[in-house]
Amino acid sequence: MPASKRNSIAGASATVASLATAVSEQMTALLRQFDLTKGQVDAVRAFILAAPKERLRMSAQIVSSTIVNPSGEPDVRFAAAVDESQSLLNGYSTLDEPHRADIGRLIRHMTSYIRDPTRKRPFNALMLAAPGAGKSHFINQLAAAMKGDRVQAVTFNMATMQSASDMAHPIDLLRNVKVNDGFPLLFLDEFDSDPSRYATLLPLLWDGEMHIGHRDLKLGKAVIVLAGSNPDLPKAMTQSATMRAGAEVRGETVVAGKLVDLLSRINGEIIEIPSLDLRTEHRDRRIDKVCVTVSLLRARFGRDLKVPRMLLRFIAHTTFRYSGRSIAHLIDMIDSRSLRNRQLQIDKLGLPMASDDALRESSLPLHFLDQDGGFGIVNRWKEFSTDKAFCQI
Repeated sequence: MPASKRNSIAGASATVASLATAVSEQMTALLRQFDLTKGQVDAVRAFILAAPKERLRMSAQIVSSTIVNPSGEPDVRFAAAVDESQSLLNGYSTLDEPHRADIGRLIRHMTSYIRDPTRKRPFNALMLAAPGAGKSHFINQLAAAMKGDRVQAVTFNMATMQSASDMAHPIDLLRNVKVNDGFPLLFLDEFDSDPSRYATLLPLLWDGEMHIGHRDLKLGKAVIVLAGSNPDLPKAMTQSATMRAGAEVRGETVVAGKLVDLLSRINGEIIEIPSLDLRTEHRDRRIDKVCVTVSLLRARFGRDLKVPRMLLRFIAHTTFRYSGRSIAHLIDMIDSRSLRNRQLQIDKLGLPMASDDALRESSLPLHFLDQDGGFGIVNRWKEFSTDKAFCQI
């Protein structure tokens, strides 16, 4: 290696080391103002200086050990760990590595498609997610993250569709996006709510155009994301993947109609928003449930906030019927008068958890799922109420 190159590398390494030392010294001085122990200061420094993948792993462990499976006092790095959940897609919280990998792959493939002038047909992606999982929010954050490629999203819920002519409005909006030098992203939510509509979508997915009445609506190059929750979707995909006529899936033949034809036009990603209660040997989406909750609390009450750990623990260990939407409903029910000196007071939250009767008289039963009904919900609340710790978010 030439001496000049060795000197250049050595100089760069020295600069990086110098910057790391400066950051470390500044953080040490700053954190000591908050009466932290040397161990806590060292832990924060290690978190800040960690490589991205390691910091992601550390963040998941911090959220888990602070809320999901608490061991001791809340970790001083908790707020920073939650912030890390939005490091991939700003505004969308997840520390789940497989889900982040799917999102990253979708962004890369969309970017490649948008920037490739030789690709003319629409880029079609399929999203599998339960109601309330945050599909529209995901799409909005995705479009915001890709504003450098001028992406603008238009959402249409096909469950509200009365006739094919209803599709004209979102297509016209997307055509206007193109006229104004934007790149169109069409999000078709609940596309599987009525299988009779599948045939309507086929020309749009293949040629980027629709014939509605005597109108020929040409969209051309675009990203189209279909979102559905029908359990027949993965079954039909599995059946199609066998490449056998009349294939059966676990002994049950799937009556797909035009569904397989539609799925054959998915030339982009198939992305799933996993349940917030998903738990396997290597995954625990309850960690993401905590991050989503903190994001909702910040949106309502602002940052620099202390919240009762018992509230976060209760949410982490409770099943919500409509996932993030139901959690948002619970957060909205918190009495604003419970906020004093940037801290939510446990005994002032105003949530109807004192008894089974109080719970049933509220709107919350529509949002909870528990094998023991209201009794299980109320008992869990009482159990976690003995935790008097607070988390800085």
